[in-house]
Amino acid sequence: MAHSFTRNFSFPQLVFFAFCLPFFFAPAHLYAQQYAAHMEVGNDCTLGHDTYNDFSFTITNYSGLVTANIDRFTIDLSTCILQDLYFDPLGAAGDKVLKSFTANSGASATGLKNNFHYNQDPASKGYNSLWVSFNTSNPADDMFGPFNTFSFSIDIDHSSLKNYDGLGNVGQVSGAMLAGATVVVRYADGTQFTTQLTPIPGCDGKVEATVTSDCNSPTAPSVSVISVPSTPALTLEPNHVVRVTGTPFDSVMLYVAEGALDLHDGGHSPSPYDIDPFEANVYVEFREILLNIGPSGMVDVGITLTNSRSDGGFNYIYAATRGDSSNIVKDGQERLCSGTVSAPAILHYYKGVCVNCGGSDYTTADGVIYQEDIFDSRNGYQNDDYTLYEGIEFTTEDQLFKTQLKGLMGFNVPVPNGDYEVICLFSENNYGAVLAPSPFNMGGVGSRLMDIKVEGVLVDNDLDIYSTIGGASKALIRRYVTTVFDSNLDLDLDPHVPAGEVPVISGYCIIPLAQSVFPVEFLQFTAAPVDKGVELKWTTAQEMNNDYFTVERSLDGTSFSALADIPGTGTSDSPVDYQSLDKRPHFGTNYYRIRQTDLDGAVSYSQTVAVFLHPTPQVSAYPNPNTGRNLKLHLQGYAPEELVHACLVDLLGKTHHIDKLQLDANGEMQTNWDLTALPTGIYLLNLQDNGGRTINTKIILK
Repeated sequence: MAHSFTRNFSFPQLVFFAFCLPFFFAPAHLYAQQYAAHMEVGNDCTLGHDTYNDFSFTITNYSGLVTANIDRFTIDLSTCILQDLYFDPLGAAGDKVLKSFTANSGASATGLKNNFHYNQDPASKGYNSLWVSFNTSNPADDMFGPFNTFSFSIDIDHSSLKNYDGLGNVGQVSGAMLAGATVVVRYADGTQFTTQLTPIPGCDGKVEATVTSDCNSPTAPSVSVISVPSTPALTLEPNHVVRVTGTPFDSVMLYVAEGALDLHDGGHSPSPYDIDPFEANVYVEFREILLNIGPSGMVDVGITLTNSRSDGGFNYIYAATRGDSSNIVKDGQERLCSGTVSAPAILHYYKGVCVNCGGSDYTTADGVIYQEDIFDSRNGYQNDDYTLYEGIEFTTEDQLFKTQLKGLMGFNVPVPNGDYEVICLFSENNYGAVLAPSPFNMGGVGSRLMDIKVEGVLVDNDLDIYSTIGGASKALIRRYVTTVFDSNLDLDLDPHVPAGEVPVISGYCIIPLAQSVFPVEFLQFTAAPVDKGVELKWTTAQEMNNDYFTVERSLDGTSFSALADIPGTGTSDSPVDYQSLDKRPHFGTNYYRIRQTDLDGAVSYSQTVAVFLHPTPQVSAYPNPNTGRNLKLHLQGYAPEELVHACLVDLLGKTHHIDKLQLDANGEMQTNWDLTALPTGIYLLNLQDNGGRTINTKIILK
């Protein structure tokens, strides 16, 4: 219910009310209601302002009943659209900068009595609720009666910033972030209204709650996203269809707020703190869409999600029914009766993630944020940095490549299902590095060999950073392509042999393939059997600093080996055709892919294609001619464990011997036939497999 109220009138109050009704209602429609109040949160319409600032909370008593004195009001943050917001008067729930409840104006005129916080969260130590009360027994000019306004400010923080040292402009909670908070206004006679804060139209940074005794309680709408199975959800698609359900013909405001998770790394202990999936702690964009519920009780609307910064993309979608006019005009704007806010649908428009392995949050010169690693599930440990006083060649981001994780590492990153480019950053900062202690500084080629797997597929076998890039303290970038089916991308690093030196990695990015910029764009890649083997053809749409291609083959689709290197064009903005021939394919399924290598050593991969080659059946019958009537048969070149039907017929077409021959796992078998009962002559051995292929061999019995 949007708001509720109860009334407990004494007989003298009723008499006084009846006597004064004409006087107090006559001046203007503004005070037509017996009870009316308006709360506004925020002193700036921009999303970035902070409710920490003075005069951020203002509540005005607009009642037309002279005895309608506000006794108290409460604000409960636990129902906010954005979760984990707390009143933080002690500086414990969020950053360490604190501000207790501070009356900014109207304290004396309203008879401010006391305030306290309650419903403390045991984990964050912040408070969900604030209680503010006023005198009700003092003279009228010392009570919160009609025409009076009270303003205050207080520190509100998000628990993700718990223990931050407070340096810098962090933890800003604007009025817009408090949408959905429950407000209860109670009058001295016991009349009480309950509603929620809703955004002020055209003012992105503010919210309000308007209640009167004549306001109806509009039915709360509900919001769903019909273009995804359920929410919250990760999505690679920006365009979606939202369905708002409610009372037919109601006017509804739909809100789309993009949130970001800004952790301000560097001042937390611990860091990050209490982060839930799909959680944001700041708004970076806000939109409102006016809708009318259709006669069927619903309305569908298309929206476009936003992801305006690297830690953003958390789109909170909610709605509120627009109430009737409250007859309250503030700042020249008519205020509507407040309604109940729907539960939000949350979609994270995913544009990828970059991770700084072994270091804190790092922003590159072009604005890409590499966040501190939270995805390693195999306990990699920070590597000793022997390049601290050296530069890293082939990059302008020395610090990013100097920090490393070391050990057996497995990164499990939640992502929407789809195609991705995985970019891994390496540098050999131990073996061969000038400052590394012996024996590290003497190491070189072959000192560290590691295998890289993406989604369980071996994409780099026996990777040697030192030999690949040509020395230590040099940046090496490798690119891989993968498809995710289980909403989780796995990146695993293992030593090439169990007893070998453990892997190292400086960072990685996971980028949706549609948003990636590849040095080589493959238009097509095909593989087809020909007389001399399997012919491979591929075409690139464009190339940038392309050194060469490597044709790779696998028998299981996982472990690939190199067949041939084909020189690349270098840089080209027009299609280029390539081809190669595998002269010795295996019978059965052969998997092929093209690995592309840049001039700087970065690699990327084409899609994988499969070709099935049928074996060529062969049969040997001996001795032939046969005098002893003991015929030996040897079959080979068949499919594994295939069943072959065999029969021996004479020249008149009469069948003399029938058998079923079971091939082994290699497509071979041997057997002996006893033909002592057959007369001399010429016979025809006929073999037929399950595919209908036949072999005929002449047998001579003497």
